[in-house]
Amino acid sequence: MLVDRLNAGGSVTGNTNVIVLPGTIPPGQLMPHLNGITARFGATHQHDSLTTFGKYAAVMVTYTLPHLAGTPAEYGAQAYLHGPADTPLITVTTPNAADAAASLRQIADTIKFS
Repeated sequence: MLVDRLNAGGSVTGNTNVIVLPGTIPPGQLMPHLNGITARFGATHQHDSLTTFGKYAAVMVTYTLPHLAGTPAEYGAQAYLHGPADTPLITVTTPNAADAAASLRQIADTIKFS
């Protein structure tokens, strides 16, 4: 699922993407695999950390996407939640670093596995 956020003028100010991955790799084992993944897409300043969302263990990744010609820099935040059978991967991208992480936390805290 991909959702774009629009400002009052109709311009895209960020987006949120959620996919569900099969498997239940524990976050501690997932972190070594995340090292450098966003760099493949041109991101810099990647920071990975173990965290929780609600009662679920997770990895949170934050990074900067440098500006391209005619566009400002963007900031991204990703969360990999360790569920009982699936791993939701949530990605938020915005032009504001604090907004990316805060929006990600708000979305991830609503996830409930049945």
